[in-house]
Amino acid sequence: MSLYPLLARLALLWGLLIPVPSLALYDPVPDASLTAVEGEWQGSLTYRDYQDASREVTLPTRLWISLGAADRLVLHFVFDDGPAKTVHSYDSLRLDTAAGAVHWQSGEKAATRYTLLSDQREGSARELVFEANDDNGHRRYTLRLAADAIDWRKEEIAADGSRLQRNRYRFQRPAPR
Repeated sequence: MSLYPLLARLALLWGLLIPVPSLALYDPVPDASLTAVEGEWQGSLTYRDYQDASREVTLPTRLWISLGAADRLVLHFVFDDGPAKTVHSYDSLRLDTAAGAVHWQSGEKAATRYTLLSDQREGSARELVFEANDDNGHRRYTLRLAADAIDWRKEEIAADGSRLQRNRYRFQRPAPR
């Protein structure tokens, strides 16, 4: 009798007895304010025209949100920028409330660290205010997340403290199909 089949069975049994870590079981639970905004959204982007700052432009916009981690939203924007001109934008927003920071990555660019100024909750809604200084100036974002609406404003802050709203997203859940 060959010893090989017996050794093969013992090896298989041994392999089944070795515990395999299941790390996904122990990942942190995401905040309810983040899970509440997962899914499809429709709305608009209104921005100051870069050629004429006194004029605003509004584009129909769709947004899909998913969780990339317990503290990270993955955002896919689709803008209708005129006949046969659809624009896609991919962003990731990671909240590091312990460090008072928001890390925002747009496309393949390196993430930018923003200082978290405020993280307020009102019922199931959550409002985050964060800002940064860099080569593009001083920018402040106000992001309000709720299960039925998202409002996101970008302001540019001048050296004298005056604010100019650069753009604003407004989203709501699409009607059931």
